[in-house]
Amino acid sequence: MRLQCDVETSSRLLPSCGLRGRGRGIWSALTIGARGGGAGSAAAGGAGGGGGDGGDKDGRNAHGQLWLMVCSSKDKAGSRYKLKGNIEQLFTKFVDEGKATVRLKEPPVDLCLSKASTVGLKGFLSALRLAHQDHNVSSMHISSLAPARSSDVEKPRERMTVLARADYPLIAGFPSSLQTLQVSNCRLSRVDSRMLSLRHLCRLDLSHNHVRELTAALSSLGCLAELVLADNHLEAFPSALCSDDSALRRSLRLLDLSRNRLRSLPHNFGRLSELAHLRLDDNRLTALWRGLGRPNAGVGRLRSLSAARNAVARLPGGFARLRLDVLDLHGNPLEQPRPRDLVAVRLLLPPTLAELAARAAKACRLPYCPASVPAELCRWLDAAEPCEGCGSFALDSFVAASLPLDLRCIATQVVLLDHGGRGQEAPRLVFFCSRACHQRFILKL
Repeated sequence: MRLQCDVETSSRLLPSCGLRGRGRGIWSALTIGARGGGAGSAAAGGAGGGGGDGGDKDGRNAHGQLWLMVCSSKDKAGSRYKLKGNIEQLFTKFVDEGKATVRLKEPPVDLCLSKASTVGLKGFLSALRLAHQDHNVSSMHISSLAPARSSDVEKPRERMTVLARADYPLIAGFPSSLQTLQVSNCRLSRVDSRMLSLRHLCRLDLSHNHVRELTAALSSLGCLAELVLADNHLEAFPSALCSDDSALRRSLRLLDLSRNRLRSLPHNFGRLSELAHLRLDDNRLTALWRGLGRPNAGVGRLRSLSAARNAVARLPGGFARLRLDVLDLHGNPLEQPRPRDLVAVRLLLPPTLAELAARAAKACRLPYCPASVPAELCRWLDAAEPCEGCGSFALDSFVAASLPLDLRCIATQVVLLDHGGRGQEAPRLVFFCSRACHQRFILKL
């Protein structure tokens, strides 16, 4: 049985001598096995004795001993430690974080393990416990101990950068251990399917390519926290990446879609609930998604929003509820709002039964999803706008108006909307459930 992780070997005798260990782990391969014939002496303090003739049925050698061997790039021959009755304690409080400590009796050392696979670490610790208690370990894969190969102790590659088409790995592929991948200036027209199998990927940078569309399979990358797609040819952002089934809903914290050809964002874009930094500069957006800033509509962690040089005329009504650190909207044809001017009036008198039922469902915050109601009805309910006057909701029957918003009230740093030092106000589109609500609201201004 083998485990690969960072290992720091710390002697418990050092403090008594006034010394300290180096305090850093090194990537190593840990193996539980039997000493084959011809193997050298054990590690200092380990049980001695010549090697046996390999393992028997339960993986033990002629002396009935199982050993723990720790090999690293600096010591490929490895250090060997007897296991039977030689483990003083196993520290497993942080095993879910890939960390544990094995305290040995002889020699008096602590093996501090970190950066290990959680599943692999739990299995390895169970095997150590069985070997220490001299239980039958026939179910484990036990082999003769041998010096490690270079590939066994080579630390998995976590970062990869490709900045030229000639360097793109057409045959070799991408290491499965990658956490950060940047592929730029390679004229990619789509996301390589091999990237979708990188389960540990935290940052994917495909900027400066020719990507025209995104695959819904990106939603399976559950560790992806940063997605950079700047300077591509994207015309749409798939709604599947924001759906309830998408792993990106809980992982994505930075999204860069600047310098593309986006005209709109999906209706469920606000479902990206962990998104903190959003860049939408230099697109063709005529509006931001309508749910922005609504209560319980996601994107509650948004801290920086940049949507400069688009075609946005008005901001969503919920924009006033945002609390941002940085806001950049310059270069947009934002209109000068006049509170008493109506943008649209669409009143159904009396309101339909569906309208009244939907208002009641939204007011009571009744949960709904495509599994309980039709998907079309879910989209209709998602589009409900809160009434600015009474707090109810408006769907098919509404009055829409444009109100001024002082951007300094929602952002610490605001990029001026014009070059004259003005432009701290922008219009936001608000909705009312009836004309009476609108009139009462105007009288309060």
